[in-house]
Amino acid sequence: MAIITSGPFVGYSGTIDGITYCQLPDGRTYSKRKNTPSSLPPSAEQLTVREDTGVVSQFVKPFENFISVSYRTEARKKYINTHNAMVSQIRKFALTGKSPKRKINLRKVLVSKGNLLSAKNTSAELTETGLSFKWSTETKDGLNHHSDQVMMLAYFPELKEVRCDTGGAKRRSGRDELSLESVKKKGYVAEVFISFITNDQTGVSNSVYLGRFIW
Repeated sequence: MAIITSGPFVGYSGTIDGITYCQLPDGRTYSKRKNTPSSLPPSAEQLTVREDTGVVSQFVKPFENFISVSYRTEARKKYINTHNAMVSQIRKFALTGKSPKRKINLRKVLVSKGNLLSAKNTSAELTETGLSFKWSTETKDGLNHHSDQVMMLAYFPELKEVRCDTGGAKRRSGRDELSLESVKKKGYVAEVFISFITNDQTGVSNSVYLGRFIW
C-alpha cells in the first residue's frame, strides 16, 4: 500500500491499470496493486486465515450500523474502516477452536472499543418489552463524565439480527431500556452488551458483555 500525496490521483477512488485507489478515513488517498493469483496450492496457514476471515466477516455484518459509531475512534487511529477495526479485534482475541471448526467467543468480543472509562455494576434484565439496563453513576475526572451516554446492544445469533441504541440515557441516569418489540420471533437467544460514549461522540468505552437472555 502506498500513500498518494500529490498528482492527479489524490482524492480519486477506483481501479486503473490494476492499481486501486481509495480514501482513508482521514482523507488521505492510498493505492494498492492487485495481487497476482498464485499457482501454488494454499498452505494450511493460508487456509486458516481464509476461514477466519470468512467466519469473522459474516459475524460482523449485523453489527455494521452500531460499529460505525462504536469503532469510529479506533478505526481513525489505525487508518482503516470500522468494519476492519472490529474484524481485527475479533481475530486477535475472540476466535477459538481449530480449523475447520473455528468459533467466536462472544465473551471476548468488543462491540465497542476505546479509552473512555465504562461503569461499575453494569447489569441487564429481561422485561415485557425488551431489556432493562442498569449501572453505577460515579465518575472520575478526565476518565468519564456524567453526560456520557449509554450504548446498548442485543445480538440474536440464530436470527443474525442486532437491536441497539448508540445514544441512550445519560450516565447520570443509571438506567435505560432497549426495546426488542421489533423482533417478532420469540424464543431466541439474545447476547447482550453495554458500553458508553461521550456526548460529542469523540470517545467511547470498551463494551461489557452482560450475558445471554431468551427473548
